Amino acid sequence: MNRIKELRARSGESQAELAGAVNVSPSAMSGYETGKFQADIPIYFAIAKHFGVSLDYLLGGDEDPKPGRKDYFPPFPEATDRFSRLDEVDRVRVLAYMDGILSGEKYSTQAKRGVG
Repeated sequence: MNRIKELRARSGESQAELAGAVNVSPSAMSGYETGKFQADIPIYFAIAKHFGVSLDYLLGGDEDPKPGRKDYFPPFPEATDRFSRLDEVDRVRVLAYMDGILSGEKYSTQAKRGVG
């Protein structure tokens, strides 16, 4: 259960207005509200931030709508925003690059393409 529809109705916004505010289509917003499909995490963060509620509250958990932690929002919202705008193939590439960094391996997009 999520509270998107409830929060949107309380604010007096239409689905189209909320969709525009978080940069998704109105049909996608409809699907998120009904639970027909799930949004990517950055979209849920954007919706929670839009309404000023915690992600836990938005997704039906915590009964207190206000964030309880100062680190509630991602520490690098610009990175989250950029990541959310990538297509699925590029998201996988970014995650592979990050995994390589975390494991101490060198990663080269040229090497993955068979160049150099």
